[in-house]
Amino acid sequence: MIPFRHLTLAAPPGMVYIPGGSVTIKYSQSSTDTNSKKRVSLSSFYMDKTEITNQQYRMFTEWVIDSIAVVNYLKDDWYFLDPPPVKPEDQKKMAASDTVATPAKDTVLSALGGDIPTAAPVATDTNAAKTPAVATSTTTTATVPDTSGPVRRRINWARVNHKDIFENNDDEIKSKIAPMFDPATGKIKEELYVYNFTYLRATGTNKNVKVGEYNTEPINIFPDEKIWFKDLNNSQVEILVENYFTQPPFDDYPVVGVSWKQARAFAAWRSHTNNEYADIAEYLKYYRLQYSLPSEAQWVYAAGKDIKNSNEPVVTPEPEPEATKVDSAATAVAVDSTGAPIVAAPVVDTTTVASTDGIPTSSEDGDEPKEKKKKKKKKKDEPSEDEVAEITMSKSEKDGPALVDRDRDGNLLVNFKQEEGDYSEDGANFTLPVMSYAPNEFGVYNMVGNVSEWVLDAYSPSAFAFVSDVNPVLLYDADPKDADAMKRKVVRGGSFVSNAKALSPFTRDFELQDNVHCYIGFRCVMSAPEILTKKVATRRKLTGTTRPTASQSAPAGKTTSTSKATTTAKPANKK
Repeated sequence: MIPFRHLTLAAPPGMVYIPGGSVTIKYSQSSTDTNSKKRVSLSSFYMDKTEITNQQYRMFTEWVIDSIAVVNYLKDDWYFLDPPPVKPEDQKKMAASDTVATPAKDTVLSALGGDIPTAAPVATDTNAAKTPAVATSTTTTATVPDTSGPVRRRINWARVNHKDIFENNDDEIKSKIAPMFDPATGKIKEELYVYNFTYLRATGTNKNVKVGEYNTEPINIFPDEKIWFKDLNNSQVEILVENYFTQPPFDDYPVVGVSWKQARAFAAWRSHTNNEYADIAEYLKYYRLQYSLPSEAQWVYAAGKDIKNSNEPVVTPEPEPEATKVDSAATAVAVDSTGAPIVAAPVVDTTTVASTDGIPTSSEDGDEPKEKKKKKKKKKDEPSEDEVAEITMSKSEKDGPALVDRDRDGNLLVNFKQEEGDYSEDGANFTLPVMSYAPNEFGVYNMVGNVSEWVLDAYSPSAFAFVSDVNPVLLYDADPKDADAMKRKVVRGGSFVSNAKALSPFTRDFELQDNVHCYIGFRCVMSAPEILTKKVATRRKLTGTTRPTASQSAPAGKTTSTSKATTTAKPANKK
């Protein structure tokens, strides 16, 4: 086994590689609760450098509304990869001629255009003029066999353009998509932005859905643009309500007004359309890697690099004892008549010290315990990893303002609320572009400040008692009828409306999974292949320094069977 020669892996576009390691997670909101901590280990993973931006999320909403327009309103065969289905009677006639090609049915629900009726009309040559000089993998003679239910057809996304559909001057296209617009606002109806989110069901109260099976749930994925007005009462935020999500000047700002389920739906859509919107490394194509929200442990581990330098406890070494003045005459070495040095007997101190068995002993026997005691004291001054984490947690909770990074000129490098009514000292009153300030040691931006972030875990103060100690995550899929306590999801990191103490990576909060806010966004992660290091490499040849000899491995006075076999084999070799 040959180890990987590099210490890192190339990450997908927009992400960074975070090597695995260990971290202490605090699972309680109370600063006085010192028991709800757990030391866990994490595998390597990729994480988005920044929060998901308005531009990235807008691609999601446009993809959804474009597919709905193509399937349910335009109904033009030119936009599809699959040919149209035929009537049952026509299907029988074509089957007799043995010229029917049966394409495979695509089972990835989120990558499909949608349902169409089985009795749709057959394509004619009237659409030939629309076909551009683009090579396609389908032919006009291929048909879809009749089925008992609706048939799904794949959309040819190379022919779909959002502006060409919704900003087209063609009267025919405008008349077909006219029902999609709200007459009052002139915008596309928000209730049409529905995405079929398919996911593996986790533990929940719904007995009709088994744990570990795929479940599909329709989710309206359009963000709440009016959340600025709802969260910031009696404040002039009309410019944000009208422009923040839709207009290009805010493209690089973090998307807000998105619920926990909407964030998970985005991650699922991004997994299925990754090859269309971003090029990934060649070696990643051998893995079935999916985007998801980060687990709470992954988020805390990545955010911990923001406070490593400022909060690591400094171990103060013991002061060295002052040198005593020694008389030169006393240091002269006495010799006997033969010239050999005379060794003076040690001075016996009558002071007694307690031995390990409780019996008083003289200082002659107590020299060793004193040395051991001194060593133990020195070892105690070097805190363990758990002690380091505990000291860091306590400092981050008590000395919140000390966590805020500043540049050499004293300018703040985190977007948060400095004091009551003071938002602008860090450079902005509201959110900032996602790559503002400098990244942490992992290369991740704004893990604390700007906007808080959804993570994958359900909220429970006692999660530390039953989550795993390797790659821990607490999954729970609550139903709409469940109590609010069952719908709580963890939110990590401070935001532009948070005070300094909320900026600590160890500060924990929660929100209901269907609620949205102007100060909560999210980012995605992806599992990374493990790197094989030198520790697990196969040694092709053991050297004499690593392989024990027969005399070293056998007890004194005994000969092993291996050595006997070696000695008996020598004459045979010579012969």
